[in-house]
Formats: sequence, structure tokens, C-alpha cells
Amino acid sequence: ILRFYADMLRTQMIEWGGRPIVRNYRGETAKDAVEYYRDLEENMVSLIKEGNLVSLYPEGTRTETGIMGPFKAMAAKLAIRAQVPIIPSGITGSFGFFTPQSILSGRIFNTKITYNVGKPIPPSEFPKGDEKKAAKELTAELEKQVYALTLHAERRNHARGKTRVL
Repeated sequence: ILRFYADMLRTQMIEWGGRPIVRNYRGETAKDAVEYYRDLEENMVSLIKEGNLVSLYPEGTRTETGIMGPFKAMAAKLAIRAQVPIIPSGITGSFGFFTPQSILSGRIFNTKITYNVGKPIPPSEFPKGDEKKAAKELTAELEKQVYALTLHAERRNHARGKTRVL
């Protein structure tokens, strides 16, 4: 069953213009793997510079626990190289959404998923200097903002009551 849904999602993502990425690609040699990821990165930078949108999940994988994992620097590195804004966004309510149990029980149809979009970080606010160090710093800022966007998502559009004066 899971293979069927994975194939279905893959087909839909390709239909929408997505490109699957082989995670943990090893190739015949270590050089093959390095070349694969370098070509992939160059392709993504080219797509971004052409005006295409690229959506990445900075953790590099799905969570197995529902807890946000540490971010990888690829999203920040691409934004720095292409000199385009990076837009933090946080998703809540999706953990366990697309499992056989939620599909068979019908829970999938009653799941509330919230997608919060943060304020774009323009290239003028990117850290300066060495690309690797700048990507690491921008990744830390992105992770902080995404984490904040996932906290108390249910309160995003509601007043918080009286303002307290300290």
C-alpha cells in the first residue's frame, strides 16, 4: 500500500513540475556522488535564476517523530548563490497525516493542517563573507523562524486577549 501511495505522490509532483531528488545517492564512487549533488545544486540555482520557484524542506527528510529536525544548509546556500529571498514557512498538523491507518480510518479527511508563511528574508539581509559560513548562519536564522511559525499555529489569526502592561 505504501509503495502505491509513494508512486502516486511522485507522479503528481512530476505533473506539477517537481523533480525527485535521490537522497543518499552514492553512485559507483564517492566522486560520482559529489558530482551528482554538485550538478543538482547547479541545476536548482539555474532554475531559481530563471524565475522558477523552488520549494525545499530544509531538514532534508521527513520526521519520524513529529519533532522538527536540524536543518541542512542547502536552502540557504541556494538562496545566497541565486541572490533571491528565502521565505520561511512552517507546517503543523501534518505528522501522521498520510499513513495507511489515517487513510483506512478516514482520519485523513478530518485532519487540520496549518501552513504559516513568514516574512521573506531578502538577499540584502543575508550574512556576508564566506559562502559556507554565510549559509550556516542563514540556516540557523531560517530554522529559528520556521520553529516560531510552527508554535501555537491555532492562535495565528486570533487576538490574544488583553494586552498586558508591564
